[in-house]
Amino acid sequence: MGAIPTCTAWPLTAPAHPVVTRDGSIDCFAVHPNTNIILLVAMLECKLQELYTYDLASGVLQQVSHFNDACLAGKIRGAAPRS
Repeated sequence: MGAIPTCTAWPLTAPAHPVVTRDGSIDCFAVHPNTNIILLVAMLECKLQELYTYDLASGVLQQVSHFNDACLAGKIRGAAPRS
């Protein structure tokens, strides 16, 4: 069995299944009912919090903000979690 990701978003309807599964944390989210796009505030890939969109139809996760790029430029990021 593979490692279980550290953050998983689950739907509130049955049958339950993981929707977004990545290493990191999802701190808050909102789902747009007309477009089925989830807007996430998340810490992924050893980065500080950024905004991401997740398309429920295609399964594509896209980072849409770069608030912390300047802060992290030239810095060593933390190591990935051990499994």
